[in-house]
Amino acid sequence: MNLMEKNVQVTVTGGSGFIGLHIIIKLINQGYRVKTTIRNLKRENEIRSIISKYTQHDKGDLTFFEADLLFDSNWDEAVKGSSYVLHVASPFFMDKPKNADEELYRPALEGTLRVLKAANRESTVKKIVLTSSMAAVSYGHPPPINESVLDEDTWTNIDGADVVPYHISKTIAEKAAWDFIADEGKRLELVVINPSAVLGPMLKKEFGTSAAIVTKLMDGSVPALPKIGFQIVDVRDVADAHIKAMNLPDANGKRFIVTDRFLWYSEIAKILSDEFKTFGYKIPSLTLPHSMVRFYSIFDPATRSVLNELGVHRKLNNARMVNLLGIRPIRAEDSIIETARTLINVDAIKK
Repeated sequence: MNLMEKNVQVTVTGGSGFIGLHIIIKLINQGYRVKTTIRNLKRENEIRSIISKYTQHDKGDLTFFEADLLFDSNWDEAVKGSSYVLHVASPFFMDKPKNADEELYRPALEGTLRVLKAANRESTVKKIVLTSSMAAVSYGHPPPINESVLDEDTWTNIDGADVVPYHISKTIAEKAAWDFIADEGKRLELVVINPSAVLGPMLKKEFGTSAAIVTKLMDGSVPALPKIGFQIVDVRDVADAHIKAMNLPDANGKRFIVTDRFLWYSEIAKILSDEFKTFGYKIPSLTLPHSMVRFYSIFDPATRSVLNELGVHRKLNNARMVNLLGIRPIRAEDSIIETARTLINVDAIKK
């Protein structure tokens, strides 16, 4: 343990989430004191119990605050005395929400500004690390998207034909953060992490939306494979990226695409089949033609939500992550297998 780090306090928003949990565990194991926010303090004992399985922390190293992205209460207390604020909390919908404004746009935008304003009022805070997404990078671009390699200079065009509400929420929230720093929060440093689909060890039965990439292939809910694919990154690399960006002065004022590589759904299914089929999981191998996927989408909202991904290979340049943060990403194959193993262990996948 670094004794200097023992006196450094970090606030992590969204402490019950997939990424937030992994960040908190790494911070505590590196000797930091952590404050974290959850929407309901009734979950404190549950979340603390999960974290204690992976740390040797004292109770005083971790403090919980009840805070909601849509309300002002407790944000000042949550950041008080912290040197860094890692704003991870944000809504995530793979399907189209019933009310995008209330369920996505307002929490993402207003919540980000609420956290930044609280950090700006607290004199001890010197840097914000914001969790954004490749959703703020990769969408709304004209063809041929399959021939383009996108980097941190690229922004999603929220008026694009392939853009869904989640992409809009992440883009407007991140742009609002940069605008706030340029205007009101000039004394603060800002770094933004833009991860792709996040997989890896699941620490609780309640899992993130990205895990559906794996669960749907293993629980029989996907009988055949549409030709869609995903850029994949391991949650442990995402957590590392936040902490390294927090500590690295050269990261200030930059975005970081955090990803390993792209895999088609058929490739993910093959990885899972090779590892788990002998245990009785019926993992599909047949690829559906686009026409059948479009027909099926008439009856299935989840399928409708991925129609714009058919045949699209979104290429991302992760050189800044590798060269500046020094992260050599965990292989996507290993992340997929680890996701499945931990979901099986918490009984989240049925045969």
